[in-house]
Amino acid sequence: THALLDGSPAIDAGNPDPAGNGACAEYDQRYLPRPKDGPTENGYDGLAVCDIGAYEHGTPEISVGDVTVTEGNSGSKNMVFEVRLSYPSIEPINVFYWTVDGSAKAGSDYQAASGYLLFNPTDNSKPVNVKVVGDRTKEPDETLVFRINPDALVRIKKDRATGTIKSDD
Repeated sequence: THALLDGSPAIDAGNPDPAGNGACAEYDQRYLPRPKDGPTENGYDGLAVCDIGAYEHGTPEISVGDVTVTEGNSGSKNMVFEVRLSYPSIEPINVFYWTVDGSAKAGSDYQAASGYLLFNPTDNSKPVNVKVVGDRTKEPDETLVFRINPDALVRIKKDRATGTIKSDD
């Protein structure tokens, strides 16, 4: 089975149900949901519009969530950022990530991080650990920014997240 290309005449051109009941099968061959309501000239009519083929054409969205951790008085702990796809892609997706100082400073409050994530076709979530450095300094809560830059195979829903380091001193 091959993915449909953008602009393919098979997109939204399938017979919704071989029995003629006007609805797509609930899931495609990847066990991803089929559409619930397809567009018409007059808006939406309550009938799903399926693609011709074994699975629906689409471009997943990528996002990263905000994180809060309590600093601690010594050592380090992980601030875990989850990078998520709205659903798995049919192609591998590369994502570059990096941290940016806010009020928290790399080296003293956290360890700077950067690198690449690879989402294989069955993946929809990847964690990235950023080490937070504990101390006994009385200070306000601090923040850093976690950024992602994916390749062109996904739409960006949220490409930055705030990491909050809560002071416990």
